[in-house]
Amino acid sequence: MPPSIPLQKRILELLAKAPPAGLRKCDLRRPLGLGGDPDALRRFRQAFADLEGTGAVRRVGGGRYTLAAAGPCITGQLSLHPRGFGFVEREDGEPDIFIPPAGLNTALSGDLVEVQLGDAGPRGVAGRIRRVVRRGRDALVGEYVVQGEDRFIRPLRKDFPEFIPLAQAEAGATPPAPAHGDWIVARLIHPDTPHRPLRAEILRRLSAGQTLTDTLDAVAAEYGLPPPYPPEANLAAASLTPQPIPREDCTALTVVTIDPFDAKDFDDALSIEDGADGTVTVGVHIADVAAYVPAGSDLDAEASRRGFTAYLPGRTLPMLPEALAAVTCSLREARPTLAHSVFLSLSAADGEVLAARRAHTVVRVTQRLTFEEVADAIGGNAPSHWHDRIRDTVHRLYGLCRLMRARRARHEQFLDLSTTEVRVVCRESPPEIVELRPSPPSPAHELVEEFMLAANVAVAEELARRHTPAVYRIHRPPHARDLEEFREWTRAALGLAPGHLRSRSAVNRFLHTVGGSAAACIVHYAFLRTLPRAGYAAAPGEHFGLGKTCYAHFTSPIRRYPDLTVHQQLWRADTGQAALSPQECGARAESATDQERTTDEAYYAASDRLKLRYLREREEAGQGQLYEGVVARLLPEGLLVALPEVGLYGLMPKRLLGAEEFHFNAVRHQLRGRGSGRVYRCGHTVFCRVAEADVVKGVLLLRPARPRLA
Repeated sequence: MPPSIPLQKRILELLAKAPPAGLRKCDLRRPLGLGGDPDALRRFRQAFADLEGTGAVRRVGGGRYTLAAAGPCITGQLSLHPRGFGFVEREDGEPDIFIPPAGLNTALSGDLVEVQLGDAGPRGVAGRIRRVVRRGRDALVGEYVVQGEDRFIRPLRKDFPEFIPLAQAEAGATPPAPAHGDWIVARLIHPDTPHRPLRAEILRRLSAGQTLTDTLDAVAAEYGLPPPYPPEANLAAASLTPQPIPREDCTALTVVTIDPFDAKDFDDALSIEDGADGTVTVGVHIADVAAYVPAGSDLDAEASRRGFTAYLPGRTLPMLPEALAAVTCSLREARPTLAHSVFLSLSAADGEVLAARRAHTVVRVTQRLTFEEVADAIGGNAPSHWHDRIRDTVHRLYGLCRLMRARRARHEQFLDLSTTEVRVVCRESPPEIVELRPSPPSPAHELVEEFMLAANVAVAEELARRHTPAVYRIHRPPHARDLEEFREWTRAALGLAPGHLRSRSAVNRFLHTVGGSAAACIVHYAFLRTLPRAGYAAAPGEHFGLGKTCYAHFTSPIRRYPDLTVHQQLWRADTGQAALSPQECGARAESATDQERTTDEAYYAASDRLKLRYLREREEAGQGQLYEGVVARLLPEGLLVALPEVGLYGLMPKRLLGAEEFHFNAVRHQLRGRGSGRVYRCGHTVFCRVAEADVVKGVLLLRPARPRLA
């Protein structure tokens, strides 16, 4: 019997000569001379299944097969769903391609793949992966699991198989043996055909997997986050001197910073002064990082490699050494600091930006304020220790902010998608979770956001006007298909009337109508899932969410490399030096888009797992509580429930709903008990308790519970 690959080749040769109606499998077996040999038939079935899995052949009806049509192929990145199917994000920005489990062809999440497009189905355009162009990862982090004589890695990522068998290590290369439950790093051994199992081999043990620190170490390793800077790098950064440039002395201005209560670096501050003829001048003062980190320096290269500061709960992994990020460049109280300022001249009557100018400055922050303090002050309860000029500054800034925001809503129809985030508050030494703290949208956040947006626009428009190459912020609009799916889901699953949703104003009106309902959190989350991720580009483009056509990030150079690039380009323009080319800016933009995605994913992975750890510890201590959840999705396996109180989604399995059998009806969007007729639908309120909190996979299982009546 010939080996599998030649057998596949012979099958393809026969199908190439087949009539348009195709051939049955028995029509192929005869010319191959397989006879009735069971082993030969088994290998035939395996070879044929491999060809189907790679999309080389297709079934055309009546049990007949033909060569797959030489349809168009596209390239994109694969993301797998825990239920086995996947989607390929196209490089051309068109809607994602659905990949059924049979069409994966050994590809894994994160792989760059070539896809042969098929017909459109209920999930949109479907396709099959022809080949893996580039593997997305060679290693992964997970829990070491021992089951009898077998060893597995249980990956941290949800989009990888639940258990991956571990291969026997080669002689002489055995790392120290981990114990069951340890975090490990393992190298993936990719199969060469779809029907061979994925395996891995241990590279090293990370930690015991028991503590909060162990979990953060595992997340940082999985997402490739850089370690903190070593002490020698901080010493070197502390000795840096700024490049010379003419500066305006603005130390006489009343300048405030407004940040979270636990902020460690301060890269933006605000001031306000009266102008002439009914105008007001707002100073947006940004840490002048480019004065210390010029383009092309060693520190610039390291900042580029890191891309962003990663803020994990209880751990900060900075883009710049702490000596710069938290000390030299940080706009701290009561000391002169170098800044790069944008002075906005605004109409005091309606908040219109009339003019803007930039200047390299020296500022002295008068007082550090927190979002909570500013929100209290806006509500009429300013802290007693505030000086009158601080109260006046905050109230004037907020009054102007309201005018600007109203004007922006009229002219730009920006999407108002602010939601409450539940933050994990940690004590760093010793590492400990203190609480889960809701952080709802507040007027203090709006105040800061409004002036940062205005400064970012002013800088972007100047760069475009001067034809200075730069990195811009862009956000594509959602695809019509995704909007239609969202609209249909809200209508069928929730009984809402969303309307056409063809404009940002229509979306805002609809979201406003559900704002006070129990379903508001799941509707907002579902709409966010229809939006593409924002990213970076070397040319100005549409920012759909903000309603802008020319936008860049300028206001956070301590923690975002795209902002630092913009500062460096402006510095070069201001000093007559040659700027980076559009090609170099394009490379930085592409890299930053990928780095931002990774940093965000790491944050949510860490945040979810620490929340689960907190819930599990409370359950183990007998302090578990009753939660009021909202049914977000109905799945064949149960209810997906949103818990707004803790900012998590959990699965309530059908087996825990009661003794009766529950039937999932995808058309009616309901789960119905066969005996009682009890029905669950999206938007229903359910009371529940924690059944299981899986810190490794980041999965929460819930069980139904009844509220106590007073």
